[in-house]
Amino acid sequence: MAPDNGTYVDALTTLQNEVVEFLRAFETIQENLRLGAVAESQAQMDAAIGDTFRRFDSTFAQLTPPTGMKELHERFCVAITELGKSCNLFMTKPSQQWTLAFLHSRRAYCQGLYELYELRDQLPLIAAYFLMPGAQAPVPAGPGAAATGFIQRVRNDERSDYTLYIPEDYSPERPLPLIVALHGAYGQGSEYVWTWLRPARSRGYAILAPKSLGDTWDMRASSIDTRSVGSSGASYSAASPRSPARSIRRLIGCCARDAARTRRSSSFTASTISSFRSRSRARRATCSSRSVTT
Repeated sequence: MAPDNGTYVDALTTLQNEVVEFLRAFETIQENLRLGAVAESQAQMDAAIGDTFRRFDSTFAQLTPPTGMKELHERFCVAITELGKSCNLFMTKPSQQWTLAFLHSRRAYCQGLYELYELRDQLPLIAAYFLMPGAQAPVPAGPGAAATGFIQRVRNDERSDYTLYIPEDYSPERPLPLIVALHGAYGQGSEYVWTWLRPARSRGYAILAPKSLGDTWDMRASSIDTRSVGSSGASYSAASPRSPARSIRRLIGCCARDAARTRRSSSFTASTISSFRSRSRARRATCSSRSVTT
């Protein structure tokens, strides 16, 4: 199908609005999720998305984009496909195995977010989703500046995987506050980083989101997880030379104690879903009332 340019742009704008509605609805549903009321959450999801993904497959995905928009169209379709997969997994019939479907749903959801984030400069309605209300997007520095945005590192002999977010307007000339984001049991740093991206990007914070070496954290002073997080923090030190190493150690120590409390939870549900929900609320309350400083 080859629409004229105006028709295609209108369809792209409509889909952006629908995607943002889905993202906001899914975010709220996850924050309020209760395993004993999965069917209720699924009903909320169904009401929020309607036939968005079915229409995407049958209409927008079949369009031939105007000259110069082919790559955007293809990459946007990849992102929406991941979000649709996430939705389908979330809507799996509740059972004892539903938590596994939820984990896969989260993974597809976050993969879709990464895809959309890379397209934000071309999708203004999507771009606004990655900022707090009223915030201005960070303006990237010129060529040759320090690496910014998402930095992914795989596990090595000294530490586990981690995700680092550096604001796009970062300059070594100013301090860079740090959020150390420790996921719940069976979680991933590359997924949990999204819980904090909006306030971090809006206020100029860095995020360090490591992965526990086991299913959850062992944050005793001498544990391998503590050493792993400390090693991951060295990347933040390198990115922000004006941030004292002792401040980094203090921040990591506080997060270690918090993770130790989370670790005492005996079930996946308490440590993953409840942690995601409570920390998301705490994040919003914290960022609306004060700044984080090192």
